[in-house]
Amino acid sequence: SDELVWTKSEQPSTCEKGGQIVYSSIYGEVVEYLRVAEHEYSDWTITVEPTLNDAGSAARKCIYGETETVEIAKLSDKSVWSVSSEVESTCTVHGNRVYTSVYGSVTTTLELADHAYGEWIVVTEATQSSVGLQKRSCTICSYEETKEILSKLEK
Repeated sequence: SDELVWTKSEQPSTCEKGGQIVYSSIYGEVVEYLRVAEHEYSDWTITVEPTLNDAGSAARKCIYGETETVEIAKLSDKSVWSVSSEVESTCTVHGNRVYTSVYGSVTTTLELADHAYGEWIVVTEATQSSVGLQKRSCTICSYEETKEILSKLEK
């Protein structure tokens, strides 16, 4: 059989250099040259998170050792990023928005929402000589806002 006559040693290709298979026997050597391999990259890893105003960067590594790094668009670029989920903020809890692209996901924190106030309620009536007081409360967190009612003389 051929395996008794020939020995085979293989140097695999990488994405930087072609490999070879060498068949050896007492009669000589035959070398088969292999093409340079295609890159086999891992998934992207975001190395600098982009923001709504600034670009970021991402990297991926080839199984043969080479690393590719690219600049990734800011989150406001809708040709690259899409909003995959959003939790709205309340007046007490920050919400978040998750942006997704081929590079991965970035979660941003949303500003707190304004208080949702009810109607003004008079606490103390204004008199001729003193100011009054009114208040209103947030319907979500019960935060109270107050303001003075001008005295009847100041009007």
